[in-house]
Amino acid sequence: MTFSRILCFLTPLRESVFNQSRSIKKDSVYLSAGITWLRQAQEVDTGAGFAHSFALKTGWSAAYPETTGYIAKTLLLLADVYDDSDLRAAALSACDWLIKCQQGGAIVSPLFSADDGIVFDTGQVLFGFIQAYIATGNDKYIEAAKKAGDWLVSVADQEGIWTKSTHLGVPHVYNVRVAWALLELHGITGQSDYAEIARSNINFALTHEENGWFDKCAFNTGDMPYTHNLGYATRGLLESHSLMPDESVFSAAQRSADHVLKFLRPDGFLPGQIGPGHSCRDSYVCLTGNCQFAIIWYKLYRITGLSKYLDAADRILDFVKSTVNVDTKRKEVKGAVAGSRPLWGEYARLSYPNWATKFFLDALLEKKITRDSTTTELES
Repeated sequence: MTFSRILCFLTPLRESVFNQSRSIKKDSVYLSAGITWLRQAQEVDTGAGFAHSFALKTGWSAAYPETTGYIAKTLLLLADVYDDSDLRAAALSACDWLIKCQQGGAIVSPLFSADDGIVFDTGQVLFGFIQAYIATGNDKYIEAAKKAGDWLVSVADQEGIWTKSTHLGVPHVYNVRVAWALLELHGITGQSDYAEIARSNINFALTHEENGWFDKCAFNTGDMPYTHNLGYATRGLLESHSLMPDESVFSAAQRSADHVLKFLRPDGFLPGQIGPGHSCRDSYVCLTGNCQFAIIWYKLYRITGLSKYLDAADRILDFVKSTVNVDTKRKEVKGAVAGSRPLWGEYARLSYPNWATKFFLDALLEKKITRDSTTTELES
């Protein structure tokens, strides 16, 4: 632990100790700072993959394939919005690196699974390959995507469910986010087994939902899931419904969003872990989960017109903004989103994981889309 690294964490630790919130600035400020931080996370290691995190104990981690995949998608979308060729090049460089990470179609993570591919990791990288193909039309990206899709089909069990090649070797409801990726691939290729396996895993998720809460949704069996896990599952169902319309799938996603909404405080604080009924762990906030549910609620507002979703999304996103330091001279943390608030909370303790900032940027973009669509409706 270096002195320079300690200095990076002094201000956020003090703000956590005294529960101090930062003044909220324009969304454009956070977008610019967040993009700059992700570019830094890309450059510190390979210059292609994005470093897993910046942590008090270890500093910058090695590049992490799983989250590099869906960060690449985010940056390609932002590159289109802002007509930024450098951002586009950075995202495509990441996708080129991910192709090299494939082993028989699977994505192998040197951080957590040195020998075996993981379903979830492969599914998240699939998002990057698909978006790269959409952006460029280059066949190498769709071929990499099909290799990933074929591998995901091959490791499903006889019922079509991912019960192996998973985190800790058990099925997880949050793998429905991988089903969403397979449905996107099916939409491009028309390959029927992608849709079939996706549907099987969507059905698996539905059987483990009761009153808006998902069993088997935590990383570890028996644990109360982080809002991050619940966000993966809820968004996976919501997006799957948009690609393969099914009211039972939409209803399950909406029930989950409503269940989580019950725990949201007026100031945007959302407990880091949420269980069935009224159970939760409210000593900290999982900031990634906040960003994910902001996205979900903005989307539900556009679908349903219910103002409760717009209000919830704005509040929860403002909470995250109040924790992000865009004024510091410490570039290692400037514009980044921490794992938890307070910083020592259980989720990604004392670190800034790359996916937290990625989902923050996604939420800011989703807010822009929502506000733009509302303005258009008012003008028409």
